[in-house]
Order: sequence, then C-alpha cells, then structure tokens
Amino acid sequence: MNIKASVFFFAALAAVSASDSCWSAEGWLLLSKDGRQSLVYAKPNGFQPVVRLGSISVYANQEKTLGILTRDMGLRTGKLLLIDKELRQVQTTWPVYVYPATQLIGATEDLRLIDGFAYFVSVRLDSEGHFTTANTRGGYFDLSRVSITSGDVESYPMPREITNPRLTDADGHLIIYADQGEQLWTFSDTKKVVEPIAGNIQVDLAKLREFGNVNPSDKFAADAIPGTATALPDESEVFVDRSNVIRRSYKTGVQETLWKLNELSPGVTPAMTRVIELH
Repeated sequence: MNIKASVFFFAALAAVSASDSCWSAEGWLLLSKDGRQSLVYAKPNGFQPVVRLGSISVYANQEKTLGILTRDMGLRTGKLLLIDKELRQVQTTWPVYVYPATQLIGATEDLRLIDGFAYFVSVRLDSEGHFTTANTRGGYFDLSRVSITSGDVESYPMPREITNPRLTDADGHLIIYADQGEQLWTFSDTKKVVEPIAGNIQVDLAKLREFGNVNPSDKFAADAIPGTATALPDESEVFVDRSNVIRRSYKTGVQETLWKLNELSPGVTPAMTRVIELH
C-alpha cells in the first residue's frame, strides 16, 4: 500500500469511527413519551428510570442534587422534586400549585436552587390554564420560590416589561433576564421585591439565549434537532440528531454515538429529549 493509499485508508477509517461507533457514557436525561416526561439515568446499555414526571418541567442541576419542578396538565397538579444524584432517587417532594413558565422548545434549566429555596418563574394561570388578572405591577409573570425545608411557596410580582422571563445565577445571585434587551433583574430578599440589578454582575446573555442550539460552525451537528443541544464543560456538544440518535461532537471533529433512542426507548419524542449531564 503506497503512502497516498495509506492516508486515504486511515482517513476513511477515522470517519467511520467518528460517525458509527458507540462509546461508553453515562448521564442524566429527560425523556418525553405520550405527553409525559421521565427522568432517567442513562448507561451504555440502556436507561434506568428514576421518576415519572408531568407534562411540563423545568430543572436545576447541582453537584449532588437535581431539582425538577414539574406539572401534570391532566391532573392539574404540580410538585417540586429533589433527587440525590449519587443514590439516584427522589429525596424530597413538595406540592406546588402555581404554574411554572416553560419554553415551547421543552424542558429548560430555569429552576435555581439558592440558599435553601427553589426559584422559578410562574405564570398567572388558573387550574384550567386560563389567564387570571395581572399582578400588582401589571405583569402576568411572578417570581416564585419553594422552601426546600418546609415546602412553603411564595410568589412576588414581576414588572410587565419583563417578557418571557428566564432564570440563571451568577456568584450566588439570582438573575432574571428576558428574551430581548440587556436589562437584568434580581430578587431582594430584604425588600421582598424583584428589582433591576445594581452593580457589576457579568452574564453572557447571548450564550444563554442560544440554549438548545448547536454551534453553527460545527458541521457534525448540522443535523441536530433544534432545542436538544447541550454544551458540556469541555466545549463538546451533545444533541439528538434527526435519526433519533444522541450524539456527542468534539471541537476536534470527533463524533460519538451515545444512545439510539428508537432501540432503547421506542416511542419517545426526540425533540423533547434533554441531556442534563454527561460523564
């Protein structure tokens, strides 16, 4: 075999390996099937069910704990779940009756666990899903929080100018941002009010707003289903492609096939699949 042929052979072999090989991986996934969601722990050979959820959910991922606020639209009930990641089981459950605000693309990381509370954005709907009256600041969104120790729920009105509010945090501070504009808000526990942030807190809003979308320069992720992408700490991306396969793409161009949804969980809705954590 001459040098040119050798180079071509190994390049072709590398391409096959990058696109078809299954790699060992484990992690936390949210799956959706028949209008309901489930939290599973994914292993190389399959999915271990952890807890069945409702129709819509928002989540928080911390080092040892997963928080999930979920609502069952059929039963008209909601709950906050705290999951021990090491034991892979639910440790705390509290009922929650207000509606969590969610995104059309599906479950997002819009729950925050800070200083003994689970914070989320709630929308002013009644049990039938109809809008109620505006809050005292003219808006239809409130900042709600659940005490992790007691389950008590408190809600604080957001001003009407905050459209499609989302949550994140920076340096232990709760951050509220909108789908447009550069204004940031937070919650003052002393004054019990949602207010504009004063001070120099750096938040990359552009990156937050790209949640669920792959890097457009990643040619290997061009076939990703919108909304399913997650950026990992090593700057690789994991996503569901249009053949219903969960893949991981590295900056080096190497791509791994992680799980084939059609084989491991037939009937799931690929566009609603979320990779919360991978290791």
